[in-house]
Amino acid sequence: MAIISSCTNEPVIDKEAESKAIQTKIESMFEAIAAIDSESLETFLCDDFMAYDMNQLMKFEDLSAAVAGIPGMGLTDLKYIVEPVESYIFEKNAVAVVKTKATAKAGEMDIKMEFLESYLMIKTEEGWKIRFFHSTQLPPPEVPQEDPGQ
Repeated sequence: MAIISSCTNEPVIDKEAESKAIQTKIESMFEAIAAIDSESLETFLCDDFMAYDMNQLMKFEDLSAAVAGIPGMGLTDLKYIVEPVESYIFEKNAVAVVKTKATAKAGEMDIKMEFLESYLMIKTEEGWKIRFFHSTQLPPPEVPQEDPGQ
């Protein structure tokens, strides 16, 4: 074992623990968004953060303004569920793919959306931070049609 481990300079990474830390970071960002807490978003993002979301390229200021504008859209009871799909963990960076389910109310109407998202994460002294994410809204599931012959 000593001969094998001495032939590689790749650090040993606890991928399960790192994946969990990344998942927690992404979930925490969505908790801040749901709470309309645009000020705390900075703690989850790198200084050079960028995103492609809502059909536009966004920097921190754009994301912060979008979050601050949620109440003006008439949305309430905003909730997110983040499900991990895949993670690729390296020493100082990672790629995480998640499926995010969002629910909200607009007056009496229930809104449900799903997104497939990819995140480029950077490990800093403060832990994992988001450098970039891309979000694609998934189409709603098809409602089964009744057979008219029945």
